[in-house]
Amino acid sequence: MEALSKDLWVLIETGEDGSAKSVGLELLNPGRRLADAQGGALVAVVVGCQTEAAVKEAGAYGADKIIVVDGPEYRHYTTDAYADALYALVNKYGPTTMMIGATNVGRDVGPRLSCRLKTGLTADCTAVDYDEDTGNIAWTRPTFGGNLLATIMCPDHRPQIGTVRPGVFKKGERSQDRQPEIIREEIHITADRIRTRVVEVIRELNAENVNLESAEVIVSGGRGVGGPEGFAPLKELAELQKKIKGPRIMAGAGVTPKVIRQFLDETEITDFHLSAKKVLESEMRYRKEGVPMGIAGMDEYSIFRTDAQEVARARQALERV
Repeated sequence: MEALSKDLWVLIETGEDGSAKSVGLELLNPGRRLADAQGGALVAVVVGCQTEAAVKEAGAYGADKIIVVDGPEYRHYTTDAYADALYALVNKYGPTTMMIGATNVGRDVGPRLSCRLKTGLTADCTAVDYDEDTGNIAWTRPTFGGNLLATIMCPDHRPQIGTVRPGVFKKGERSQDRQPEIIREEIHITADRIRTRVVEVIRELNAENVNLESAEVIVSGGRGVGGPEGFAPLKELAELQKKIKGPRIMAGAGVTPKVIRQFLDETEITDFHLSAKKVLESEMRYRKEGVPMGIAGMDEYSIFRTDAQEVARARQALERV
């Protein structure tokens, strides 16, 4: 489609309570720079139910305009409702660029929207810039398993759409004094248009856990820890975080049924993830030494298999904890 403005849009995801999720507010920071570069306004698009809190935050973090679509059908994300609403907005206002967080929601609705608009989408970006020579947004994303960075542009179609990974950008300066223009659109999707429904919401996060999505630093213990003796420095770091009473997840390396009690006593760990696999001789009948069938240097005649007895021993050890 043809762009009707030079505006840059940022989708502000909302929670069930109407509050703004961090990723949208983060994207307003680079969005400000890019909108100025392409000579348009920075527009926050808020879709949800009872979104006043999200609208307020979007304004405080620098949006020039805020387009709001509010209704009960948007309380829980559904592909049909969100894609229909965003498609209607883009057709009406015609932005030049649209930035979406690379979340579960963004990775679903972004491709849907780009297909309907017959425009391009660059997924999982880790950097964005403005190319002055062409006037296009330069989207940078990892490729080939993260070994290379590719910079992608969409010169022939509008809007240019990209999903950007959460946490790549920090939020800009917050100010309550900003007075953005607020545009409210009445877009309601009938129930027969929504082909899915939310049956149940199961909350995995409770008061004892930490929301890793919003954490700036995550301390993790893995294979390098080696065993209980290597966990002391991680425990010391974890204690510096007042919200963390003890690590919640322990990688499997070094954890066996014999040392579970020691881990619990010394680190206050209550969740364990350990491997119960053991090496077994392959039952392959046809072999010819010196003629490998796979990767050179690999043992082709051994396999890893979960040992039921090891699982039973681990469970018995945990039951005694």
